[in-house]
Amino acid sequence: MKFHLLFPAIRFFDSDRELIIFRITQEAINNILKHARATVIDVTLDFTPVSLVLKIRDNGIGFSKYQDNHVGTGLQNMEKRTVLLNGVFVIESHRRKGTFINIEIPYNKNENAKIV
Repeated sequence: MKFHLLFPAIRFFDSDRELIIFRITQEAINNILKHARATVIDVTLDFTPVSLVLKIRDNGIGFSKYQDNHVGTGLQNMEKRTVLLNGVFVIESHRRKGTFINIEIPYNKNENAKIV
């Protein structure tokens, strides 16, 4: 399996928000490893002027929310955690075409200046 990480810059959040972002990422990767049968996982963090954009893509078997009759608790928890951070959670998946997750989390006012 290939695992790609792309982090063009580092921006620090408060520790509570960092933990939530870590847990979202951890859950996504765990779901891929457990269910997707993927051979490639791409994780990208983009730091825009107003938000963090987390993109997670795999080349696995994908799924259909409508055909599978449910969305797993892992996906629900990822979305709830994103909303907790005033973010937007979007997932696109199709059978045999992999899955793409896009999460956008706005910065708090005091976090906007902390770039390394």
